[in-house]
Amino acid sequence: MSSISATLRDAPNKMSAEGISAAEMKFTNILAKQFHSSDQMARAHKAYQEAVEGDVALSTTAQQLAKSFADAYAKATQIALGGYRPTEETHFDVRLA
Repeated sequence: MSSISATLRDAPNKMSAEGISAAEMKFTNILAKQFHSSDQMARAHKAYQEAVEGDVALSTTAQQLAKSFADAYAKATQIALGGYRPTEETHFDVRLA
């Protein structure tokens, strides 16, 4: 089973350390719930990373997995940040172990 961790980078200016920690926890919980299993999330994350790097042509299945991760990431980010306005650089670094 994969464990997920996320680190909020370039947090909105008015977020406290406690707010950042809460957002990271909320993000990981919401992201994990978007997938039926940790294996599915791991495969989607890998496909997403390959799509971002662009070094390899992706199969249709891999493209769908990458899109599912991108959509789940966007949803988790929006919910986790709540009323805070992200900057262009605000993002979560996701690591699966």
